[in-house]
Amino acid sequence: MTYAQIEAKVRTLVNDTETPYRFSADDIYGFILAAVRHLRNINPAEKYGQDGLLDEEVPAPAAATEVRFDPRHEEAVVKYAAHKVYELDMTDTVNLQISETLRTRAEALMQL
Repeated sequence: MTYAQIEAKVRTLVNDTETPYRFSADDIYGFILAAVRHLRNINPAEKYGQDGLLDEEVPAPAAATEVRFDPRHEEAVVKYAAHKVYELDMTDTVNLQISETLRTRAEALMQL
């Protein structure tokens, strides 16, 4: 998947699909990067691809850049990035609760 494809799913999850966006693409790309790094920490098998060891670093965020991780962890990456968006948007305590729920679900999915 590319950063742009994941960004679209994150925006849908946090209800940020109408322009002008509340959150910049750069912010969301950074959260996707954080999600993949977190996934690789929780699930060390994610550091290995079919061809052996993946790049230690996740590629720098750019819309068309492919982000490599097992497709079964797609939902976890999206939920973790959405958690970071809600964490950024601390306008009320409901967002913090949603953020925490998404983080918990994402981490559970990352362990699969």
